[in-house]
Amino acid sequence: MVAAAKVADIIITVTGDINVLDHEYLAVIKDGAVIANSGHFNDEINIKALETLATNGIQTIKDFVVEYA
Repeated sequence: MVAAAKVADIIITVTGDINVLDHEYLAVIKDGAVIANSGHFNDEINIKALETLATNGIQTIKDFVVEYA
């Protein structure tokens, strides 16, 4: 997953598990990559880890679309 996260342009989680995209993967995702979750809850993406890694800010683009820079 770390190798894939470094080169992926788009990552979509559909596992139903918690923190599939955790800190170790979020830390290596390249700039401009799009991550998304499909399902009822956003538990698959560790949002708290993503927030700590967003050193250049967080911006709501529209409903359900947030940019973490």
